[in-house]
Amino acid sequence: MMKVFSENPQEAMLHIAQSATRSDGTPFDNKTKKSLEAAQRYLSAGIVSGYRNPLSHETHNDLSATGVITEQHCLDALSVLSLLHTRLDDC
Repeated sequence: MMKVFSENPQEAMLHIAQSATRSDGTPFDNKTKKSLEAAQRYLSAGIVSGYRNPLSHETHNDLSATGVITEQHCLDALSVLSLLHTRLDDC
């Protein structure tokens, strides 16, 4: 995951902000583009670490009963996944 959205532009397999421009057609500042790329990288890794991994190691009932991962958390994670997927569609 971290390699796909690598901090090093030459190593990254996907670039979500490379061609991003303002409404007047001028490019965004490189700091802005780097921030967008970092957000995609860390949010993607966070979803895997925080939801897929625990759910593959523990039972859903135990996680839900203790409030560690509730149904609402999963719905919120789906919203983040939707955002990440939309960004991928644009690269």
